[in-house]
Amino acid sequence: MEKDLTVLKALSDETRLRTLLLLSRRELCVCEIVAVLDMPQGKVSRHLSVLRHAGLVVDRREGLWIYYSLRSPETPLTRMVTDSLSAARKNLS
Repeated sequence: MEKDLTVLKALSDETRLRTLLLLSRRELCVCEIVAVLDMPQGKVSRHLSVLRHAGLVVDRREGLWIYYSLRSPETPLTRMVTDSLSAARKNLS
């Protein structure tokens, strides 16, 4: 229950939802997310931290770059989120 609450809180912000939608297309580095969202790097990093803590995204380091991607769904709620992102992405195309 607590994990679901963390996920729902992470989803309650428009910037985090936009970030998840971007990541539903492909893995992105922080600089790419910053450019698309037109926000300061520190702010984007804080949002990514919330998403990572909620178990919605994973990161990997390659040299100086940190890349983010959607985490494979591990709970019914995160599976529903992933499915919803896919549907939303199709509607925007």
